[in-house]
Amino acid sequence: VLAGSEISFVIPDIGAKFDGSLDGEVIEGFWGQSGIAGLRLDRTDDPMVFDRPQDPQPPYPYVVEEVAFRNPEDGFTLAGTLTKPEGTGPVPAAVLVTGSGAQDRDSEILGHKPFAVIADHLARNGIAVLRYDDRGVGHSAGSIYGATTEDLAVDAKAAFDALAVRPDIDPAKIGFIGHSEGGLIAPLAYSDGVAAAFIVMLAGPGEPGETLLPAQSRLIGAANDLPAVLVEWQAELQEAAIAVLADEPDDEAAADQLWDVAMAAAESYPGGLPAEAGESVAVSLVTMVDPWWRFFLFHDPAAELANVDAPVLALNGTLDTQVPVYNLDLIAEALAAGGNTEYETHALENLNHLFQPATTGSPNEYALIATTIDPAVLDLIATWLTTLSP
Repeated sequence: VLAGSEISFVIPDIGAKFDGSLDGEVIEGFWGQSGIAGLRLDRTDDPMVFDRPQDPQPPYPYVVEEVAFRNPEDGFTLAGTLTKPEGTGPVPAAVLVTGSGAQDRDSEILGHKPFAVIADHLARNGIAVLRYDDRGVGHSAGSIYGATTEDLAVDAKAAFDALAVRPDIDPAKIGFIGHSEGGLIAPLAYSDGVAAAFIVMLAGPGEPGETLLPAQSRLIGAANDLPAVLVEWQAELQEAAIAVLADEPDDEAAADQLWDVAMAAAESYPGGLPAEAGESVAVSLVTMVDPWWRFFLFHDPAAELANVDAPVLALNGTLDTQVPVYNLDLIAEALAAGGNTEYETHALENLNHLFQPATTGSPNEYALIATTIDPAVLDLIATWLTTLSP
């Protein structure tokens, strides 16, 4: 909405709202998304050019094939890319599973294409890789809106099944590599009967979202060098919203309560918040009644991890501010509790949530770092996969 020099917009799918005003060549305002942050937009005629030296470039020493497969439970088709070593096979294979939000097959973020980089590296090391657009993204049908992590596990299962019937893929050597929420999805698919030969968790959570989200908020706030009082205000706002959702199963009643929580928090914001900023907070909180949020917040990954008896490799960066590195201990505890003895966890020094070499771990650094994934991480994944028991 544009009214004079005032501008506002809402992005419902991610629970975000912006309210700002134009002053010359600058728009300044407040971005609300499960909290509040100031946002400044400067006009420029120079497009941002990203330096991404790891992006795969043709000619490739492997086969690249566009594929499509059907989700039989929900009745739509997903599209992706299969990279595989040259030759008739059959070869081992991995299904790449993206993190939260609507993502394409490359898991592209800020000019980085981490899934393309992983697929390229593994194909060069004898492992086929299927990466696919999330439902409702790119060439995939369906809609991600309202879909829970459980629903996305059905998509991952469909990808696994599509590989398992191919004569060039060894059905006994197909597994999952999931990043962030993808690390939740893979064990869910496994618990649902997918006979995965392995699971690689890249910054996958080992704790429910109700504890992860405030921890994430505090870490990101500190990494961004925000005043401690503001960091705590944001985290406490999230904790109050989570408490509402835990106690109120009715979405309409919960939305009313979340609005009240947000407006009360706006009044307690250090120095006060303008009315429009308080409404930005409220709009973002109300979207948390979405089924995705309810599942994410209250699902404990330990239950599914305890059911996984396939080999597991869990990696986390010590500078990860989105899924803190202590989650590795929680993952190991859950696997061990279920009797799994074939797992490894690695805390990788000075890497962030994307496994880039970082300084603070703040998401603000992601675009500024040329490296998409630390090469040592790619080698670690490939070596672990190629040394699995036949």
